[in-house]
Amino acid sequence: MENICVPVTLDAFVLTPALWNGTEADHPSRIAPITQPNYTGLRLDSALIQHDTLNHVDLHRTKPASLNSRVADLGSPSRALKDNRFGVYLHWVLPRTFRSGRTAAANGTNTQASSAVPIYSPIPNRWLIVRRLRASDPPTSGIADFQGWIVESDRVSRIDDIDPKADLEVEVSPFVQSGGDPSLPGQAKIQSEVFLGGKFHAELWGEDGRPERVKPLTVNSSSNPFFADYTVMNSNVLSILDNFSYGDPLKPSYLKSATADYCVIGWHSDEKDDPFTDDSRPLKDRLSDFFMTVTNPNDSRLKLPDSTRSIYSGSMYTVVFDRLNPPKTVLADEIGKNFRKEVKMEPVSVGATALDAVLAYLRAHETDDLSKDIVKIASLLIAADETYDTQVQAQDLLYGYNYDASDGGIEWHYDGTVPRGAAPNTPATPSPTEADALMALNEAQTRLDILSNDIRDKRYQMFSLWWQLVSDRQNSVLNHNNDPVAIQKRYRQAADDLSKVISDLFNQQTHLQGAVLDHSKKVRCKKVSKLPFFQRKDPTVSIAGMGSGWPDKWLQSLLVRFEDETPKSSNASQVAKLPPGLQPIASRVFNEFLGGPPTAPPPNSPLANSIPWWKSWNNTQPFFPLFVEWEAAYFQIPKELWKVESYNSGDPPHVTIRYAVDEPLAGGKYLEDVRTVSGRVLILPQAALSLQNLVANLVATFPAKNGPITDEERTTLLDPTLWANFKYLSLTLSGFTDHLITRIQGSHVKPNARKTDGTLQVLKDAIDASSYGFTNPVFPLEYLKAIEAESSVTPYGNAVEFDDDTVFPFKAVTAGQACFTKLNIIDKFGQAIPALEPKPIPKDQAMPLPSLYPCMSDYLTPNSIGGFPNVVFRDKDTTLPSRFIQLTPSINQNARINAHFVKQVFEKNAQGVEDPTKFRYWTPCNDWDQPIWGWIVVNYADYGLQFFLADGTFYTEVRIGGPRGTSSQGQKWLPFGVPSTTVGHPQLDGLIARLTSGTSPEYLYAFAAMINESIKSMPHAPDEYAGYMSSIVGKPLALVNTSWSLELSQNPVLPGNTLGNKTPKPGEELTNWPFSIKLGDWSRPFDGMVAYFDMTTSNSSNIINYDRINTYFATPTVPPNTTNDPRHFIDETLPYPTLAPYFAAADASSDPFSPTNPTPTLETAARQGFVKAMLIDPFTPVHAYSPTLPVKSLQLPGWTIQSALQNMTAFFHLGPISVTEDIPIKYDSSMEPKATVNQAPFPPGTHTVNLPMSSSTKWRWFQPYALPVDNTSQDDGSGLQTKYNALPIGTDDGSPKFSPGPYTMLEGYLQLLEPAVKPVI
Repeated sequence: MENICVPVTLDAFVLTPALWNGTEADHPSRIAPITQPNYTGLRLDSALIQHDTLNHVDLHRTKPASLNSRVADLGSPSRALKDNRFGVYLHWVLPRTFRSGRTAAANGTNTQASSAVPIYSPIPNRWLIVRRLRASDPPTSGIADFQGWIVESDRVSRIDDIDPKADLEVEVSPFVQSGGDPSLPGQAKIQSEVFLGGKFHAELWGEDGRPERVKPLTVNSSSNPFFADYTVMNSNVLSILDNFSYGDPLKPSYLKSATADYCVIGWHSDEKDDPFTDDSRPLKDRLSDFFMTVTNPNDSRLKLPDSTRSIYSGSMYTVVFDRLNPPKTVLADEIGKNFRKEVKMEPVSVGATALDAVLAYLRAHETDDLSKDIVKIASLLIAADETYDTQVQAQDLLYGYNYDASDGGIEWHYDGTVPRGAAPNTPATPSPTEADALMALNEAQTRLDILSNDIRDKRYQMFSLWWQLVSDRQNSVLNHNNDPVAIQKRYRQAADDLSKVISDLFNQQTHLQGAVLDHSKKVRCKKVSKLPFFQRKDPTVSIAGMGSGWPDKWLQSLLVRFEDETPKSSNASQVAKLPPGLQPIASRVFNEFLGGPPTAPPPNSPLANSIPWWKSWNNTQPFFPLFVEWEAAYFQIPKELWKVESYNSGDPPHVTIRYAVDEPLAGGKYLEDVRTVSGRVLILPQAALSLQNLVANLVATFPAKNGPITDEERTTLLDPTLWANFKYLSLTLSGFTDHLITRIQGSHVKPNARKTDGTLQVLKDAIDASSYGFTNPVFPLEYLKAIEAESSVTPYGNAVEFDDDTVFPFKAVTAGQACFTKLNIIDKFGQAIPALEPKPIPKDQAMPLPSLYPCMSDYLTPNSIGGFPNVVFRDKDTTLPSRFIQLTPSINQNARINAHFVKQVFEKNAQGVEDPTKFRYWTPCNDWDQPIWGWIVVNYADYGLQFFLADGTFYTEVRIGGPRGTSSQGQKWLPFGVPSTTVGHPQLDGLIARLTSGTSPEYLYAFAAMINESIKSMPHAPDEYAGYMSSIVGKPLALVNTSWSLELSQNPVLPGNTLGNKTPKPGEELTNWPFSIKLGDWSRPFDGMVAYFDMTTSNSSNIINYDRINTYFATPTVPPNTTNDPRHFIDETLPYPTLAPYFAAADASSDPFSPTNPTPTLETAARQGFVKAMLIDPFTPVHAYSPTLPVKSLQLPGWTIQSALQNMTAFFHLGPISVTEDIPIKYDSSMEPKATVNQAPFPPGTHTVNLPMSSSTKWRWFQPYALPVDNTSQDDGSGLQTKYNALPIGTDDGSPKFSPGPYTMLEGYLQLLEPAVKPVI
C-alpha cells in the first residue's frame, strides 16, 4: 500500500532584541525567563523534594533585556546578551493521534497490559528540518541558501555526556526517564540527571546505534504535561532554535536579519513504531481511531488491511528575523493592551462554569451587535422552549453544572415479574424470602460502597503521613526543639494504627464482596447506580479577546494524503537521510514545499475543513496560550454571618435561594483570616464550550417569522466574520479548593511507580527515605504498597508558613471572598501576558492588594448593602466594580442530599407482631412499598374534603357546616360499607381530628384555601387523569412521609499542614455547620409540594405536628377568624430546615449481619437527617433547593398513583331534591354501594331514581337508611347507624309532567362511575 502523508502545523516565534524596544504601553507583554522542571525535586531528600517540580514563571525581572535571564548573562558584569538565543524558534504540533490513549483492544494489539491503562502511540522520533533563506544580512556571510538538520527526539544524554559548552536550556530538554527498576535504590537521583533530544547537521548525520534511547517515546513518557507543546521543555525534541549562526562553530557569527522558509518532515526510525504498521485492521478503521480521514471516503485502499508507513510534514513561509526591528504585529502586545490601567474593565470574567463566565462578560460588555444578540437569546441556549416554566427549570438544571459528580455507589432492585392475573399497576413484589435476601444484599452493597470510599481515604492518609515525614528536614535535625527518634516513633505509631485500620478494611471488603455475590444469587435483581456525590467546581475564568491557540479545526478529522495525492517529483537530495521506503513520498512533499505556499482550497472542498500542512508567517508574531498561572487572596468569613435568603436571579428572573452576608464586612475586621491560593491551568484543545455552535444550532430552531429574533439579528448571529473576531479563553482555577484543605496540586514524586503493565511497585527510595538513617524505616514496603494510586495531590506539610497563629489554615467549608493578585498567561514559546503588573507583594502588604476587577456572574457576585457590594475591603473609588468574588458556603469534599419516601418501623412483641404504639425509626420504602398513607380530594360541590386510603378506598369526608363550623361523618367509610378487613390509620386519623377539632372552622378553612391556591399554580394533570372529573371534585393530592439528609462520601477531610494552627477537630467543624435547604417552591409549577408538617418526638405512631402547616400558599386569609391561621409561609424567616453532614463510617471489625438492628446502614440516611410529612401533587416531583448542592428531586413511582386512582371514584352530596316517585322504604343489604368503578348492572326491575341528567348509566344514587346499631357499626350514642343503598338513575327530561302526589324529598349522594385515571390498555 502507498505511504501516507500526515500534516502537522508549524509555528514560528522570532526572538530578537527589538522586542524590548519601545514603551510599556506599546509592549505590555513579557518574554518569560526559561523555567524548566526541577527534577531534582523528585529526589527523596527532605532538602530537595518539591510539591511541584515546575515553579511558577517569575516575571518580576523581565525588562529590560539585560535583566532577563533568558537572553542575558546575569553572571557577567556587563550582563551581555546571549546572541545564540536569538533567532527563530520553530515548533511542530503533534497530531491528535499521539495525544489520545487507547486500550489494547482498540489499538489492535494482543498486549497483556491491563485494558484500564491507556496505550499511547509512539511519536515520530526523527525530524528533518530544512531552512531556505530568501534574504539575509550580511549578504556576504557565505551562509548556504539551504540548510538541514536532523532532530533525534528519543536521544538520551546524561549530564556527564553533554559538551560543557552546550547551552542546556536550549540545546537539550530535561526529562524523567521511566522504566527503571523501582526496587533498586537511587532511581530518583539517576532520573533527575537525564536530558533528551539532539540536533545535528543533516549532511553529517547518520544513525549511530546509540544504546540509550527512550523507546517507545510517547507524549506520556515524561511526567511533564507540557512536554509536547512548551518549547522551553522540548527543545531539539519537538522544536528547534535556528539562530542563523555561520562561520567558525567555536566562535560563530550571527546574521543581523533574515527571511526564511522552513519544511519539517518526521518519521519513525523503527517502522514497528509507526501506527500504520503491525495492525491488520482495514485502513479505514485505523484512520478512524487515529482521528484521520482521506479526501475520497470511497477510496478502495481504505478496505485494505495492509501495513504502510507514514511521514508527518508541515511548512512555514516568509519568517522574518531582524535584530533591530520587531515583527510588524505582536499578538501578545495587542492582547496585553486590554489589561492596561486606562482600560476601565479588564477582559476577564468569572463564573461557575465556562458558559456562565462568558455570558457574565457579554452582559457587562454589550458593545457590539453580536454581543447584544447573544445576550438576548442567552436563556434559550439552556432550553429552546421560551415558556417561563421551562426556562426556570432549565436554570435549575444549569445550576447543577456548577458541581462535579463522583460515583455514588450501587443499589439493587427487585427484577421479578408480576404474577399472572394480578390487578393492573401491581408492582413486582418479592416473596418474604426474596425480600430478606434483597435487604441483605443492599445492606452488604451499601456497606461495601461506604467501605470502598473509606479505604481510598485511608490510603491517602497513609500517603499524607509519609509525605509529611520525608519532606520536612526538621524531622531529622537534632536540636532543642526536635528529637528525631521521638518524631520517628510518633510517625511510626500513627502509621501502625493506620495500617491496621486499612488491613481490617481490606478483610471486611473481601467479606462484603463475597456477601454481595452470595445474596445476589438468592433473588432476581438488577444493579442500578445511585445518584452521584457532588462537589462544587472551582471557579472558571474567561478571558475575552484571546483564542485557545489550537487550530480551529483541531477537533475535526485530520485530512491525510496518499503518496499519489502529492505532486509528482524526482528524488530530492535533502531527504536522503530518510529510510529508502519513505524517500519517494518525502521528495514529493519537499518539492511541494519548494513550490511556495499553495493557493487556498475551495470553501467546500475537504481541504478547507481540515488543518493545512502549510502556513505563512505574515510578519505576525503568534501567541499560542498554553497555560495560565494564577494567584488569589482568599478571606474566610465566619459561618455565623452567613444567612440564607431568597432573591431574584437568572434570565428570566426567578426566585432562588443563596447565602448572603447582611452584616457590613468592610472596615478591616474580616481581613485577618486570609489564605494565599494559587495554581496553574493547562489550556487543552478540548471543546469545553463552543458558543458559536450553540448559537447556530439554536437559531436553526427558530421559525422564520414571528420568532424570538429579527431577520437582522439572525444574520448577525450567523455571520462567520463576526464570530472570527469573537474570541475567548475559558479555564478552571484548578487547585483553589485543594489549597483551602491544605493540599497542593503539582508534579511530585510518588512512593509507588506505575509499570508498563499498569501495576504499581513501591520505590525502594521511598522506603529508605522514611528511615532517616535508622535501621528500620517508618514506612516499610507493605505500608507504602497500601497507598496504591491515592497520591495525586500532596499535603502542605511544611511547605507553607503561616504568620497568624490565631486562625486555622484548613477550611472544611469554603465560605468567603477572593480577589486575584496574579493572572499570567504563558504561551508555548515563553511569551507572557501579565494581567497585573508583576511586582513582588510583601507579606505585610496592607490593603488594597493589586487586583483585577473582573465581571462576575450572579453565582459569584457579592450581595449588596446600601447599593454597594458587601466586601471585606471597599475601594475608596466607589465607581470601581468589586474586585472580590464571593464564594458562598460549600463543602470541600463530595457530598449529596439524600431524599426518600419513608415508612415507620415499630417494636415487635413476643409473637413478632408490630406494636403501632411503640415507634422505633423510619426506614426508606422499597420499590414495592406504598409510600402514600392517604389521599385528599376537594369536594367542590359540598365545600369539603374527601379522604381516601393509600389504595384509593374512600375513608371519610369533612365538610364546612354544622354547629361547630365543621362536619365530619359520624361513621367512617360512609356512604360505603365498612371493609371486611381494616387496620389502623393513625396519621390520617390525626389529620382528620385536627380538621374537625375546636369550636371554629378556621383550620379547615385555611387547609381548603391552601389546597385551592396550590392547585392554581400546579401543572395540568397528565392525560391519564380524567380531566372532566376535576369539574366535580378537585385534583387528588397525596399524603406521604419523606426523609432528607446530607451525606458525605467519606470521613471529613483532615488537615495536611504541619506548620501553623492545626484544626483540632476538623470533622466537627464540618458536621457542626448547619446547611439549609428549601423544600418546594411556589414559583416553580414543576414542583409538587403543597405543604409539609414537622414531626414531634412522641413514641406513638402519630408523630406529626398538625398544628403548624408550612406552606407557600398562606394567602388569602380565611374567614371567619383569621387570628389562628395555622399556615406559616415558607421563607428565610421560618427559618429553612437545616441538615448536618454525616458519613456512615464502615464498621471494619464486626459482621454486618449480626447487630440487633438487621439493616442499620440502610436506615442511616433517614436517621441522620429529618423527616417531614408532606401534602404533594402526586404527578409532580418534590424538590429540595440548596445553596450548597444541586437541586434534589423526589417523585412517587407511577404505580402508586395508578393503582389508587383506578379505585377512586367521584361522589358528592345532593339534596334535598324532589322526586315524583317514592323510593324503597326498606334497606336491602344486597344493594350496598361499592366504591369500585367496575360494578355489576342492577337486576331487572330495580327501582330507579329519576333525575334530570344525561348519561344516567354513568351515575348511581346512594340513599341513606337509619338502622339499629349492630356489631359491624360504630355507635355515635343515638343507638342508630346510617347505611346506604345504591339505586340506578332513571331518565327525566326535566319537563313539567304534573304527576300526581305525594312527592318525595330525597337527600343522598351521586356517584360517578368513572375512574380518576383512564384504564391502562
